[in-house]
Amino acid sequence: MPITVDDLIDQVRDQCDESNTTDLSPADILQCLNRAQRKAANIIAKHLEDLLIEDVDVTTTASVDAYDVPEDAFGLRVDHIVCVSNTREFPLKRIKYRDLYKYAGTATTGVPQVYALKGKQYVIRPMPAAGTVLKLWYTKAPETLVTSQGRITTTPLANSATVDTVGSDLDTATAALKAFVNIVDAQSGKIKVSLQLNSVTSSTGALTFKSTGLTYPTVYNRTIATAVPSTVEVNDYVCAIQGTCVPDLPDACLDFYVQYAVSEIRRRMGEDVQMEMAMLDSLEKELEHQWAGREASGRILNKAKAWTR
Repeated sequence: MPITVDDLIDQVRDQCDESNTTDLSPADILQCLNRAQRKAANIIAKHLEDLLIEDVDVTTTASVDAYDVPEDAFGLRVDHIVCVSNTREFPLKRIKYRDLYKYAGTATTGVPQVYALKGKQYVIRPMPAAGTVLKLWYTKAPETLVTSQGRITTTPLANSATVDTVGSDLDTATAALKAFVNIVDAQSGKIKVSLQLNSVTSSTGALTFKSTGLTYPTVYNRTIATAVPSTVEVNDYVCAIQGTCVPDLPDACLDFYVQYAVSEIRRRMGEDVQMEMAMLDSLEKELEHQWAGREASGRILNKAKAWTR
């Protein structure tokens, strides 16, 4: 059974023993849960970066050697870059920006050698020729946590779906982007599609989506589709375009989320949080070591020129 963001909010409220939604609103708890997720993601990125790794292909343009780090890169972490040439991949060595001058020149190459990070960009040297394909591996930030706006209860059609309960944030108005939604996998939290609402019928739970005349073709770098794909299934969730209502980090992180939020909220209310912080420290240590016992990932690199691929 999936654990949704709404479930986490209920758990935080129960542990804080605060049922008054005026003193402790869902929005307050949601902010704490998102801060907890960023903390957890930072721990994971240090201890098991493979879990957050994403890759993207970049095609170079003429006379350009600096390219933007993907906007969804967590902490601007670029882990690895390779150059794809004749179906082979050639890794680029990461160097300090101070050493870029060693690879400067007017000639271009189809197989650059090094890269360096400079602010929110990475610089490729020597100057890559136009059309050079680079594969960038980076640490992807987890999706922002948002509340559920309904669970799909019947097999969706090309441009419609029915949910159990229509969430209060669903609206066809586009000014606040409430007309744009994500449909997420109930188990993994992966966003399957982003759509624009055409109509909402609260009494029946019926949602229809626009197939033409989209207000925006993309929102938050998400392409807005004009049809529900066949991958969408019964029990998938509808949520706001800003993120996902099913956490996409491992289940082992969820207790940490809840305890982090409880500690912050009780501290804000002026309560003694010594015991809560001790529990949070314990959960943080568990989070750091949850992948202990897996295969070792350390490697020895021989950089001597006598060795080839």
